[in-house]
Amino acid sequence: MSKGITRNQAKRMVGPGWSSIIDKIYDNITSECYVMQVKEKWGYLHFYTGGLTPEEEAVIDAAEKESCITCEDCGGLGTLRSDLPWVLTLCDSHYKDALEKLNQDYKKALDFLNKM
Repeated sequence: MSKGITRNQAKRMVGPGWSSIIDKIYDNITSECYVMQVKEKWGYLHFYTGGLTPEEEAVIDAAEKESCITCEDCGGLGTLRSDLPWVLTLCDSHYKDALEKLNQDYKKALDFLNKM
């Protein structure tokens, strides 16, 4: 792959739990394709590319589906969580952490408003 986003750049665009999924993609793309964008959207990995063969498209499709059951934080078994302000795929432990942080943020906001 001669142009576009590199493997390491792609890994920095999403959570560390999806690094192995990104590795699978880059390990199986051999053509002169290019990656234009990598992001989390609606709780799963999205790769925007150009110049792929049908086989490479299938690799990316499989990887994107794998991300739907892989915690974006740790790489463990995850579940799509839609009851947070942002849809994420998280394991039970990281989901609990996200809920606790959300509750702390709401408490800080309420405390601030009550002091006004």
